[in-house]
Amino acid sequence: MGYKIRTTGILIFVALLVSSCTQHIRPFLRSHIGTERIFDKNYEINQKLAAYVGQPIVKVKDYKVNRFKAKHMRASDDFVMTGGIVVIEGDKNTDYVVRGETTINGNTYSVLKMPSNKAGILIQEDGRPHTKMLNDNIVMFYTFNISPPDLMFVSSKEEEVDVEAGYMNYELVYGGTDGESITITYREYTSKDLAKPAFYQNIIYEVGKEKIRFKDTVLQIHEATNEKIVYTVLSDALEK
Repeated sequence: MGYKIRTTGILIFVALLVSSCTQHIRPFLRSHIGTERIFDKNYEINQKLAAYVGQPIVKVKDYKVNRFKAKHMRASDDFVMTGGIVVIEGDKNTDYVVRGETTINGNTYSVLKMPSNKAGILIQEDGRPHTKMLNDNIVMFYTFNISPPDLMFVSSKEEEVDVEAGYMNYELVYGGTDGESITITYREYTSKDLAKPAFYQNIIYEVGKEKIRFKDTVLQIHEATNEKIVYTVLSDALEK
């Protein structure tokens, strides 16, 4: 006896021929896989630079992100897995849910949930699919042929900014001069570069000042016109 399941628009016929081996599926646990510092700036200390009106004089990103193994995997290619009369087809653009983990003969496998809610692809720790498959929690009798033979599954990743480690993502934008004052706009952003309207601030400086400061950033002004500003960053918060 068989039944039909549909995954990504493809009909798949799966026979209920299985061995007697029932697997315990441990729930998926979100795991931390590393922390990375995101650091970038558009200047060097004591380097003479120029910016036109509307361009950033100073642009800084400095924060840490925690990366986590997410509850989805993607295939490296479209694939077909065939065992007896059982055919499982999938594609590289689908996020397959990780049901959890199971252990077979001392080896740990991630269990991918196919859209049928029945078939479960076993993924080895290196990303290669196992030649056995689950029907619900039971290992199928068949040994599966996998096409392409070098098929791999890669875990998707989630990122979260580590706000406790400190966070900076801002820019100082040149706004021009009216001959008496220089306008610079401070803009603060989220880690995804989405502007925070509440964190916009226009700062006015007197023309003729050789040095100006915003918080810990000190600029030496060589020239300021209604077209561009020529400047050098003398110091910033990143030096501390």
